[in-house]
Amino acid sequence: MKRYIIPFILLTIAAIALVGCGGGSSSDNNVVTVTITPMTNTVAAGSSVNLTANVTGTVNKGVQWTIVEGSPGGGTLTNVKSNTVTYTAPQTAGVYHVKATSVANPGKSANATITVTAAPGAVSVTVNPATATIDVNAALNITAIVTGSANNAVTWSIVESGANVGTLTNKTSTSVTYTAPSVAGTYHVKATSAADTSKSATATITVKDKPAVISVAVNPVSATLSPNEAILITATVTGTTNNAVTWNIVESGANVGTLSDKTDTSVTYTSGLLDGTYHVKATSVADTTKSATTKITVSDMPPPPPPD
Repeated sequence: MKRYIIPFILLTIAAIALVGCGGGSSSDNNVVTVTITPMTNTVAAGSSVNLTANVTGTVNKGVQWTIVEGSPGGGTLTNVKSNTVTYTAPQTAGVYHVKATSVANPGKSANATITVTAAPGAVSVTVNPATATIDVNAALNITAIVTGSANNAVTWSIVESGANVGTLTNKTSTSVTYTAPSVAGTYHVKATSAADTSKSATATITVKDKPAVISVAVNPVSATLSPNEAILITATVTGTTNNAVTWNIVESGANVGTLSDKTDTSVTYTSGLLDGTYHVKATSVADTTKSATTKITVSDMPPPPPPD
């Protein structure tokens, strides 16, 4: 009897062992896979994107997140204990990879490929000239420069409204001609970026009245005198409220005559003893480039008698 019991026991143990080998969790025999959503993405330098890992083939859905290129050079990760992580791109453009590795099976992982582009520059607008002073009805060319965008176009406008604020002509995407109104004042021409309408620059234009043209006239314009004879000469200045002049004899020497009784508007010229032609000059005090001259001929010969 004993010889039958022992083989039976051995067979029973073997059967139990076989049952034990087939009795494990069915999930342990499944293939573990990891995927990331999104698998690819493009972001600007310094920007962020959320990545979500999905693990199948096991009840343990946990993952470990890493940046293949290393951190912080390849960017940074936050909320790494979750299956959804936030990746913040570095400031350097390039291609980077975020890896999710299964906790249940570290041999299983997935990579998300992130393309980082250079951050767009801040758009700015400048105008040239930024300030200017012109006469009424005068024209001024203004140019605009846009940086931080491949689109360098601007739109032009006059900030002030009304009929007498000036006009814009010869408009292009980068320049314009401003013609001042007939009324003096301060006006503004605005250039607004077409790429970013929140960015603009303004030229401040001061429009002033045209200065009056100053002129000087003398009376008489010419005269003939005998030696040692006197004559009164007057000056009239127009184009300014300052009607004063200064007086001088153009020629130099001892016998060119003398000036006396000078005022802002008149003078007495007394001829010398020598015959000749002399000139008395009146120069505007308001504008010394403006003057007038009386031509004086000195002669000891009597003038011809009047015709019959």
